Amino acid sequence: MAAEITLTAKETLLWLAALLDGEGSFTLNGRYPNIVLGMTDEDIVRLAHQRAGIGHVTGPHKPKSSNHKDCWRWKVSDSEDVFRLCEMLLPYMGSRRSLKIREILALQKPKPRPIWELLANELENNKGIQCKSV
Repeated sequence: MAAEITLTAKETLLWLAALLDGEGSFTLNGRYPNIVLGMTDEDIVRLAHQRAGIGHVTGPHKPKSSNHKDCWRWKVSDSEDVFRLCEMLLPYMGSRRSLKIREILALQKPKPRPIWELLANELENNKGIQCKSV
């Protein structure tokens, strides 16, 4: 049995990008984005799931033709997870996948900033809060 290779976070991201660029799909089911990796190599599908830490693996899926192998799928369907992974992958993807990723990211709604960030910015810009004594 081969030893497990330890990758840095950047190497893991590049590995996922290469794998998804070649074997993955970025889809919209209505307004809901999905990332799917489908392969006959169960170990690689499970490794992608393990390294990403999101989504779920299903399979084996039986092929329609008896001369094809069973297929395994890793699917990420939680919108926040899809958006976060797409943002990280985008700089490393080919042009065709990048177009679809940008389409997915365009659906992302801006998040309201937490009140403490707004207050911190106000304090920084105003050099403090002015209080008047009565």
